[in-house]
Formats: sequence, structure tokens, C-alpha cells
Amino acid sequence: MFFIALFSLVQISAFSQDRVNDKKDPVIYSEEEIRNISVSDGVDVILVQGREDRQTVKLPDESLGKVKVNFSRGNLQLAKKNKFSKERVLVYVEVSALQSVTLKGNSFITSKGVLDIDGLQVNLDGEARLAIRSRGKIKINAPSDYQMVQEEKYFAAYSTGR
Repeated sequence: MFFIALFSLVQISAFSQDRVNDKKDPVIYSEEEIRNISVSDGVDVILVQGREDRQTVKLPDESLGKVKVNFSRGNLQLAKKNKFSKERVLVYVEVSALQSVTLKGNSFITSKGVLDIDGLQVNLDGEARLAIRSRGKIKINAPSDYQMVQEEKYFAAYSTGR
């Protein structure tokens, strides 16, 4: 009986250690496509064209431990752990089938290069800003007092906020 209890304790300790290490890992992989992203105040997101078979969320060293990342059923939520901190945090997100982005507060999203995404819906709220370039169309829902600029070569949208 003592050996069974000791073996169970070792198993629990090993599992707990693995979970702690996973949380410190700066890269989160998913075979499920990221279709919707919701970004809260103070988070800066850089979208990168991803592969269809794997999506990733990457946290630079300076962002580790400062961002809450929730991913479920294609929905990715990014928020600062300390809502009252004025420090901005950076997150890289690889996407291939992105359908919508919702930016709240003073969040910012941009793309590295030109994305192969068509029909992207972007919802802006508060002081949120964006600078996205895509080969497909981008539809933007923003308050009427937002200043928006769109290019023609690629579909690009830039906002300066209010």
C-alpha cells in the first residue's frame, strides 16, 4: 500500500512539473485553425501568414507571464494579466483561415507582410488601431469618428484611432 501511494505521488508530481513547463513555453501550437481573435487593452498583435496544418501563438521573452492566452474551438482571446499596468505586451499569431478580429481598448494589430486571407471582418472599439495588408478584402466596423485609410494594390487598412 505504501508503494502504491508513493508511486501515485511521484506520478502527480511529474504531471504538475510538465504543466508548469508548458506555461513557460513561449510558443503555443494548435492543429485547429484560428478563426477569430479577440484582443484586449494594451496588447499588440503581429499577424503572420501561417500554415494550414498548424497555427502558432508566439510570446517574446518580454511578454512571458504577462499575457492571458485562451484558445478554444477556433477562438483566440488575448489579454494582459495585469489590466492596470501601462506596459504594452506583444504577441505573434500565425493565421491561415482568420475570419474575424475584435480589438478593444487601446489594442493594436498589424500584419507582417501580406496575408492570404479573404473576407476578414475587423471590429474596432475604444482607441484600438490596426495596420493590416491582405490579398483579400477586409471589412471594418469602426465608430464613425475613426480615421481610416485604404490602399488599392493590396487591400490594406490603417487606422489612427480617434
